[in-house]
Amino acid sequence: MTSSRSAPDSAGILTVAQLWNATPFQLRRVWGGINGVLFHQMLHGVDIQPPSSRFSKSIGHQHVLEPELRTKKGAHDSRSIC
Repeated sequence: MTSSRSAPDSAGILTVAQLWNATPFQLRRVWGGINGVLFHQMLHGVDIQPPSSRFSKSIGHQHVLEPELRTKKGAHDSRSIC
């Protein structure tokens, strides 16, 4: 049977005041990693930028074919260049 208690509840953090007063180390233990530290920083007003992914979600200019290669033959021929 799984517990319906949240991670902070399970750690004895039952009020917003307790959450506010918790240390980054305590919240790291509560959430089991860096997310607890990031949550602490955001809770205390630090403007956090999400960690960048190793994998780009968009295509950069270096991956776009020249206009004259944007045909089936051009695309096929350019595969051997990459």
